[in-house]
Amino acid sequence: MQDDIREQLIKQFPSDVVEILDQSGKPYYGCPTCKRAVTVGTDKCPGCGQVLAWDHIRKENQKRGR
Repeated sequence: MQDDIREQLIKQFPSDVVEILDQSGKPYYGCPTCKRAVTVGTDKCPGCGQVLAWDHIRKENQKRGR
């Protein structure tokens, strides 16, 4: 039970979304904890409840001119 509580507490701290390539090589954004695909701007992963941080993605997109 202690591990479950600890796990839930850790998920409350924002973690950077990761860019993952699917089998065809197309990139998509995923949860850093469970790797489930997430929609841009989603605050929390619908799969595992991890709070998501998008700041680094926004900064990269600004550099690329997107």
